Amino acid sequence: MPSDRTGELERSLAETDRLMSACAHDLQEPLRKIVSFGELLERRAAEKLDPTSLRFLGRMIEGSRRMSRLIDDLQRYSKLGDGSRQIEKVELSETARDVLETLHSAVVANAADVELGPLPAVRADAAQARLLLLQIISNALKFRSAARPPRVKIWAVERADGFAAISVSDNGIGFDARDAAGLFEPFRRLNPRSDYDGSALGLACCRKIARLHGGDVWVRSSPDVGSTFTATLPLWGPS
Repeated sequence: MPSDRTGELERSLAETDRLMSACAHDLQEPLRKIVSFGELLERRAAEKLDPTSLRFLGRMIEGSRRMSRLIDDLQRYSKLGDGSRQIEKVELSETARDVLETLHSAVVANAADVELGPLPAVRADAAQARLLLLQIISNALKFRSAARPPRVKIWAVERADGFAAISVSDNGIGFDARDAAGLFEPFRRLNPRSDYDGSALGLACCRKIARLHGGDVWVRSSPDVGSTFTATLPLWGPS
């Protein structure tokens, strides 16, 4: 029966998430040792190593740090569906202000113009709602155009179906609309890692968060014009 297959699939996905989380946890310890001993070697042997050897050592340390960040993101992604969500009233305006405070250095460094409109209260897990906004807003600042300072606008529309459509628009590098469909897949990149660092899991997390709350996320974009990401979350109201 379809319901039996659905239940089996859900159990399989849950088991995969648990396995991913356990593996990620076990991988972190050797990586920490590589970074720690690499940094120690860098400090103690810097004068004895030639420039090429120092460069190799630096790349090893940075590669290990990048892998550690990737594992952290994998753990975060796998835990999104573990059933530990705490649904409550989340004031998105407060959440967005907190996110912008976290990103304050990036806003200032890039002379970004950020416009935050009024946002409604939603029925959501507060930590997941914050992560969703953090990922989308940080991407708006990251994928900026070299020709102009970033301009980011955040607003929401309360829909008749009981959901809030939260949008974040930017004037960044944008991308071809044909690439939008796969953008929310894990590890999907449209730009070289050398140009824009990151684990390429942020938007996959956003989609997973939105869908766990019964909503979704999508994007409209044009090359060298900018992008608008929209996510839907249920509005706060009678249960």
